[in-house]
Amino acid sequence: MATKPVVANAWRRWGIVGASGALTGVGQGFVAFAISSLVKPIAGDLAVGRGTVSMAIGLGRLTTGLLAPLAGYLSDRFGPRLPVILGMFLLALGLAFMAFIETAVGLVMVWSVLVSAGVALGFMIALDKLVVQSTVHRRGLALAVRFSVVGLVTALLIPLVASLLDRFGWRATCLIWSVLIVSLIPFALIGFRGGRVPGDSQHRAAQPTTGKSDTRTGWRTIAASRAFWLLGLGFMAQASINSGLTVHLMPLVTDQGYPERMAAALLSGLILLSIPVRLLTGTLSDLLTSRTLVIGFGGMLIVESFSLIWFGTWPSLTGLIAMLAMLAVSVGAGTLIVMVLVSRLFGEHRFGSVQGSLMLLQVPGTTLAPILAGYAFDLTGNYQLALWGFAGGLMFIGLLILTWRLGGASPSG
Repeated sequence: MATKPVVANAWRRWGIVGASGALTGVGQGFVAFAISSLVKPIAGDLAVGRGTVSMAIGLGRLTTGLLAPLAGYLSDRFGPRLPVILGMFLLALGLAFMAFIETAVGLVMVWSVLVSAGVALGFMIALDKLVVQSTVHRRGLALAVRFSVVGLVTALLIPLVASLLDRFGWRATCLIWSVLIVSLIPFALIGFRGGRVPGDSQHRAAQPTTGKSDTRTGWRTIAASRAFWLLGLGFMAQASINSGLTVHLMPLVTDQGYPERMAAALLSGLILLSIPVRLLTGTLSDLLTSRTLVIGFGGMLIVESFSLIWFGTWPSLTGLIAMLAMLAVSVGAGTLIVMVLVSRLFGEHRFGSVQGSLMLLQVPGTTLAPILAGYAFDLTGNYQLALWGFAGGLMFIGLLILTWRLGGASPSG
């Protein structure tokens, strides 16, 4: 009889993990990945260049980064449900307004403010915090499962969005997605109520603590630590280049002469490939030391840079597949490694705030990368210059990470 509450709590924990992933896939997946399918039709309808559309997307990354600390603070202070509901409302409102914009200024205002603010508050850090506070043991695996569900849902929605675009156009597609987000708000209200799942407090109490806990997680100590800036630098590089690539991935593929359906299939395949990468990374992250994870992170950035150089210099289907495969590894493993390190180094009760601060550090890169890629195309007629620039940035930061030690900040090595 005593095992029934434990089993029920375990089912609830993993249900929260899965639901958080599905919600992020529907919300952030549409904004971060499906937007690649909207770049050409929006540019054509509004009679603007891809650089202008990319500017709206890039400024949206700026909004997301600037609001990340607020999302983290609200999650730590009031629990994840408040920012999640607020974010869902703002995203639905922004997508509804997208159906009626007529100018580039309207695009920038709606996408960069309402849509991006909704994603920042409701679909990223708040749901990460929800998973972290709901699990203690096997936290790396829990985060991996969350992001695997994100990948699966996103992979499924990309061909769905492409079909909606073909049948109804981009304006109606945004309106349909707005209605979908609104319909999910009651589920978030009911399913995400409360805080830590019962039973986790016992697990937490069993964890070893030291008198240095408060000092280690104090903001002055965090901001002064090499670990914080190391994670921020690597996180910025990984997110920025991946952002620049995914926004322009559909146009990049179709510009090579491949049909749009093939481009959509490749993008979906990229996301699906990231799922086993996430699960493997999550399983290993629970076993490996922090230093080993850092080495893997730096090495991943360097290998990804070589794949960009390959395709940028010798464009071919083989080079494209190699680049997409490394992008899948980066998307699947990079963010997960950073989150595991944050929870180890700075503690669960500071997770939202620290993760939000790290996302703020991404702002320059995630804002500029899509814009620079778009204007590089407008200037040269191809993405070769952008790919070479992205490769150089990844190579430099990857090498820096490999030579920069954490200095024993992690209790687990």
